[in-house]
Amino acid sequence: MPAFAGTAHAAPSSRLLFSADGGATWSSDVSTSSGATVLARIWSYNDTGATIHNASVTTSLPSGTTLIPNSTQDCLSPSTTDPAWPSGDSSETCGGPVTDAAVWSGNKLTTSPTAGIQGRSTTATSGDLTTGWSYVRFSMTTPYVDSTSTITETASLNGSGTGHPSSSGTITVSD
Repeated sequence: MPAFAGTAHAAPSSRLLFSADGGATWSSDVSTSSGATVLARIWSYNDTGATIHNASVTTSLPSGTTLIPNSTQDCLSPSTTDPAWPSGDSSETCGGPVTDAAVWSGNKLTTSPTAGIQGRSTTATSGDLTTGWSYVRFSMTTPYVDSTSTITETASLNGSGTGHPSSSGTITVSD
């Protein structure tokens, strides 16, 4: 489990969260209906005190889900203390949508944690991760199922000296 404010841990971490209610609540495990929209946020936390170079955030769309085009976006959120309840204050900085064709290869995402932010390239697949919280967000449509299906997604942070922290979550889809 990644550390939150007030916890000394000096190692980068990653946390995957979903919202099945338009962003009102966030959890690593959500339940929703067939064909619904689910929002995903892959949080990265760098508390090493130094910039992590050549960092990439990676994940694959869960089986049966479909990416909603132009929904992938990177954000810096340094004041957040708990990704399940992000601050959303004026310290948050988001870039425009990243270029899907550059960062998505089929169902696999590889993006810089700062693509599109403050003039950075919207096609970057690696970049610098400064100290603090940042996240990549995107939206997907759940598959149509006849009964109930549980799908799992894993996300990770890779970069110079990060140790490749990862996290996972599940989406339960019912008809």
